[in-house]
Amino acid sequence: MRISSDNDKLTWAVSLASNSPHLDVAVESCLTLRYLNAMTAEIYASSQNHVRSALAKRGIDFEGRGLPVSLRPTVISARMADEIKRDLSVVRNCINRLIETLRADLHSRKNSILVNFFSFYEKWYPLILQERRCIDDIMLMRFDTARTARHVWKAMEPNSACPGGVIHCAFSRDAWASSEIGRTLCSGLELVNAAIDDPYYFVRFLDGLTETRENRNVAICNYRGVYTHELNSLQKASEKLQSQGVTAGRIVVCDARDIHVDKNVVLAAGAPVGLIYNKLDPLAVAPEAPDLQHWIAASRADGCDFLNSFGAFYIGEAKSVFAALWREDIQREIGVSAEEKAAIKRRICQTRRVCDLELAAMREVIDNRHKYVLKKDAVTRGIGVVVGHETDARHWADTVDAYRDRNGVVQEAIDIPTRALWKQPTAAGAWKAITAISAPMRSSSARRSPA
Repeated sequence: MRISSDNDKLTWAVSLASNSPHLDVAVESCLTLRYLNAMTAEIYASSQNHVRSALAKRGIDFEGRGLPVSLRPTVISARMADEIKRDLSVVRNCINRLIETLRADLHSRKNSILVNFFSFYEKWYPLILQERRCIDDIMLMRFDTARTARHVWKAMEPNSACPGGVIHCAFSRDAWASSEIGRTLCSGLELVNAAIDDPYYFVRFLDGLTETRENRNVAICNYRGVYTHELNSLQKASEKLQSQGVTAGRIVVCDARDIHVDKNVVLAAGAPVGLIYNKLDPLAVAPEAPDLQHWIAASRADGCDFLNSFGAFYIGEAKSVFAALWREDIQREIGVSAEEKAAIKRRICQTRRVCDLELAAMREVIDNRHKYVLKKDAVTRGIGVVVGHETDARHWADTVDAYRDRNGVVQEAIDIPTRALWKQPTAAGAWKAITAISAPMRSSSARRSPA
């Protein structure tokens, strides 16, 4: 890598081959220097205001709160992004196969490894067993991932119950890229766009899944006002595409209680639909709830699918599904190949159920808390997460003991690098603190454009 300074303007070039394993490090270093060289308190303020204004004009927030967007990007080379995509697609396929195997075991009333392993979710087994599917169990999945200090991307948790980030990520990226600092950092870079970078892709994807259905409309269901993030934006995007003749059906946003099944036809707030995208908390679903019986019946109706199945809702969403993928007996049960095992090891943090730990393993986890993280299996948004190096020995030991009975998992702690708090001079000579946090950007190269 060659870096030089000319008249206080940073000029840089990366002299590494595009397939070099060190490309990400080099590109990020170059962009960090460009970021620090260009950023002032005034540019920071103007860029933040630009992003906030752009999102506000679209009515974008996070459940009534502002949607935070960092000004400092995380850089991923296209090569690395493709590798991550391939590996996590393999993981998703393995989870799909696991759910299919569990459903077959339930159908045959087999007291199998999987039936016992996921017995915490036995209450919802009838929903998994009785639904009818024309598509894979998991059609939309998000992995919570982080890059380690060694520049390896690892997935810490799966999200297949009601994954979000299907439209606001793209609008946020566009707002950032058009800000003053975004334009400066993107100058001369060849950016690669993925599906998530297109704010209208997901709506087209949903419409495509109904192509062979009699009813082309798509319902997006929440329950009692929980998880409303992105719903209005998706509905607006649907209306725009339908008015342009791009999509055949429309998106109907409603409560799960507004679903009605009449003679095998699924209606959402009175409109016939061929697909349902659920945005609700799986644990809030009581299978016996009278107001949800039609919604449950919709999962068994011909001509309509849930985007993600009940199996994805409960099994694919569980943190313990990662523990299942790491267990050799379950790998054999679902036929995990050597190549699939390698992808799991590369991308999934080693995860074990606390209740599966033998005495020696339990003692090792207790004695080496700095190496581990404890998590409750079936909750979201960071609830029940205990980081070993952030707690004392007594609390850690008590939590390990408690999580044996609460369906908890213990996971390897990954060495996520932290970024410094940079201070930038203002015009008046004062100093203003700027926190450096990640924002998504992918680059296939780091080239200086011709002058």
